[in-house]
Amino acid sequence: MIDITAKITKKVFEKDNFRIYGAVPTENVGAVEINQYGTITLVGEVHELTVNEEYKLTVKEEKSKYGLNYKILKVRRDIDISNLGKCEN
Repeated sequence: MIDITAKITKKVFEKDNFRIYGAVPTENVGAVEINQYGTITLVGEVHELTVNEEYKLTVKEEKSKYGLNYKILKVRRDIDISNLGKCEN
């Protein structure tokens, strides 16, 4: 298992809960292999991920007929809640 942080760049495919995304790793970059498009391919049965958002992921490297991809095992997105509940006057 590999822990990385990556920014989603594109949703490539979706059917039911199975999705394929292109992403750019932003942390622990050396742990994954970048493809010819300058991204990594993330695959798995996951909820909708938002393009241009950064996620913390636990992935597993897999080889498929389409090349190297990373199966999503865990996904998390940190959000800033410091301004929640504050009123602007």
